[in-house]
Amino acid sequence: ERLRERRGESAAPAASVLGPGSQLGNYLILKQIGEGGMGVVYKAQDTVLDRTVALKILPPHLAANDDFMHRFRTEAYAQARLQHPNIVTLYSMLEVPAGFVLVMEHVEGRNLHDVVKARGSLSIEVAADVMRQIADGLGHAHRSGLVHGGLRPSNVLLDSQGTVKIIDLGVSKF
Repeated sequence: ERLRERRGESAAPAASVLGPGSQLGNYLILKQIGEGGMGVVYKAQDTVLDRTVALKILPPHLAANDDFMHRFRTEAYAQARLQHPNIVTLYSMLEVPAGFVLVMEHVEGRNLHDVVKARGSLSIEVAADVMRQIADGLGHAHRSGLVHGGLRPSNVLLDSQGTVKIIDLGVSKF
């Protein structure tokens, strides 16, 4: 909240934009799964392709801010260029009355920060495997001319099989 206030952002939660059961184009909102400085993330069902997706929505009050729109579009362009097993896949970008939307691969799991907080230190073997996967994903991004400018444990998802998926490319630079 304090960071939002320093940036001049509204402290009003963007989560009120959509609720479970809401329809956004071809997407049925199942639940909110996250909220950050650049919007709200929902788990949704693609009713046309019959798959679970993540929708990251930049609400209209943030879309009016040129800096946020630049960062949001940067994330979309960055993710669209990257196809790698350790980077979340971007399927589409939409503009709807609720705001701008990134339609992405949904990862069933938790972020690295929450995993370490819940379990404590990772074993050397698990930590090495996680770091190798992060390095593989970042290496691919770097070879594509992209530097992730905000990598931290909360931007690294781990699925139930231990596969790493790097997210939140909004502060990336080409």
